[in-house]
Amino acid sequence: MSSYNVAEAKAHLSEILKEVCSGQEVVLTRRGKPIARVVAIGRTSSLLGAGENDPNINRAVLEKDTWRNPMSKAEAKNWYE
Repeated sequence: MSSYNVAEAKAHLSEILKEVCSGQEVVLTRRGKPIARVVAIGRTSSLLGAGENDPNINRAVLEKDTWRNPMSKAEAKNWYE
């Protein structure tokens, strides 16, 4: 695991991203103290990127696939009254 202070991180962002993409963790420091850890994110297969088992996703709404359609003029009118 490598470590960079904030100024070094600004100058070496591409290098840091290469390290992270190869599976390493990078620690960012300020005045010698760790303030952040940079890690790669995993890919998710969910439409919203929240994971397959996220209880906050309403599957019934997503399955209908009408939530992406624009509102009718009558529906939109109710929002502006």
